[in-house]
Amino acid sequence: MKTIMTKAFMLIAVLMLGVATLGSANGASVEETAAGDFKYVTYVVKNKQQFVFAYATKSVQRVSLVIRDIEGNELHRDFFVEKEVGRVYDLSKYGNGTYILEVKTGDFYERKEIVINVEPSLVTSVNTLENKKVALTYKNTAESPVYIYINNVNGETVYEESSDLKKYNRVFDLANLPNGEYVILVTNNEKTIGQVVKIKK
Repeated sequence: MKTIMTKAFMLIAVLMLGVATLGSANGASVEETAAGDFKYVTYVVKNKQQFVFAYATKSVQRVSLVIRDIEGNELHRDFFVEKEVGRVYDLSKYGNGTYILEVKTGDFYERKEIVINVEPSLVTSVNTLENKKVALTYKNTAESPVYIYINNVNGETVYEESSDLKKYNRVFDLANLPNGEYVILVTNNEKTIGQVVKIKK
């Protein structure tokens, strides 16, 4: 039987996980599944490719958790024997998508879907123009500022700046630099994007 998580169990999850607030995220609500004295919750963390799994039980019993991709391939497996567990699982190495969560303890078994759908925190576009000019635009949804570096082929930084702008559009005039290849690096500390550009007169 599935119900919206009770306030008491929500408090347990908050204390175990150190999460400030639990509620709706990415369209998915916190849900509680109960089977006898075993209860567990899942919660997709807002704006992150992560989900929370927490359970509580009155008796000591083995609990298994398996994470699979939508095609059924096993990505991760955990076993627990504690009465209370709270974990955050990071799926960023696999990216957005639908994942299958399998929870088993004793005679209880449940299979449910976890949907991860997060926009990237940084999107950039770099275009080489005439007369040794380069156009750079970005969109940043992270809280941290964006750092921009232009490096030569030897890894030396020939230009750098930081920006608090969420949307950025600028044309760089590189006429004072020698012809050749340069790397434009843009980072917000969550994501780093690099692109090679070749400038010449």
